[in-house]
Amino acid sequence: MRGRSEGREAGGAGARAAGAARGRLIDRAARGAAAGMTRRDLARLGAGAALAAALPAAAWPTASRAAKQRGTCATPPRGTCPPGTTPGKWRPGAAHAIDSGIPSTFNGCGPESGIRLPVFGRTDPVPDRPLLLANFFEGCKAHDCCYGTCGSDQAECDRAFLEQGLKACARTHVGRGEIEKGLLLACNKVAQLYHFAVSSGGRGAWEAAQATACLSCERCDADLMNDPQNCGSCGHRCAPGLACCGGDCKDTSVDNQNCGACGNVCPPGTRCIGGACVARCERGQTPCGTTCCDADEVCGADGVCRPQPRCEPGYEECNGECCQTGMCLNGECASNCDGTPCPRAQDCCFRTRESPDRGVCCPAGTICYGHTSGFASCKPV
Repeated sequence: MRGRSEGREAGGAGARAAGAARGRLIDRAARGAAAGMTRRDLARLGAGAALAAALPAAAWPTASRAAKQRGTCATPPRGTCPPGTTPGKWRPGAAHAIDSGIPSTFNGCGPESGIRLPVFGRTDPVPDRPLLLANFFEGCKAHDCCYGTCGSDQAECDRAFLEQGLKACARTHVGRGEIEKGLLLACNKVAQLYHFAVSSGGRGAWEAAQATACLSCERCDADLMNDPQNCGSCGHRCAPGLACCGGDCKDTSVDNQNCGACGNVCPPGTRCIGGACVARCERGQTPCGTTCCDADEVCGADGVCRPQPRCEPGYEECNGECCQTGMCLNGECASNCDGTPCPRAQDCCFRTRESPDRGVCCPAGTICYGHTSGFASCKPV
């Protein structure tokens, strides 16, 4: 019994010593890489090494991105501001923060917006299982959700991320052989590189996640989420022509998420132009509302594509119809009132005192009335 107990103690001490040695090795490698190098050079080194580890996924970036597991983190209850304060947009250094009630999302390892690569363009080449050394997905998921937790500490999220990565390596490579030890060392190095990437370049991602997860309570008698004079925070004014949408100043004439009005999201395949969602058309097509017309079609006033009419001589195309030449008025065929185009709903009146030689169009709600004097005029119905 004693021998077994001593053996277990010796084994535990050996494991602890090996873990300490591994930690010292990683620390020495990190310090050695940083010696004599600027922060920018060190960032490039880390990014290059991480991309090298991601080569299997980068070979097929589209398939890699499609294989990513995505989802939503736990939804927190929305917090309430103390009396006398108003909820506004969270910004770095903002006042008292509360939960916005909006859950954050996770997308596995790699930035949500992807990385721009030569040839492939913007894609997500950072794999959840780099070189098949270990599965880092759960750690990456927890890291995304940690960033998206209101009031979280970025450094603590990053530290937990490294710890989970090293644990994933330890669970995967448990053998005592030299090959398995080498794979464990390589796996730990990749986990260290993943941690370096988020700790050195993740500040913007953390702030963006906090801006969604948090609201800031400020002492201001204004609707900070919608007031362009106090947009997001007290006294923060939107520039002329911009609207306050959810605490941010937005140009609703071109913003796909707030097109024409706050919260009006353009559907897929369209873009916001002039405050309206317009279709992204291929070459040879013309936009028509939220769709596209082919070369042999015309766009109607109702935003519907119709076959191009073939008009006879003396007629012209008018919103999918053929009108007498010169009689197309505001996209509709007008009546010919002695050479004057009149909307179909308006009466035509000849020989008025104001225009004895040319017909006039009576305003809506009136008709042409002939007088005994020989002249006519438009009278209410």
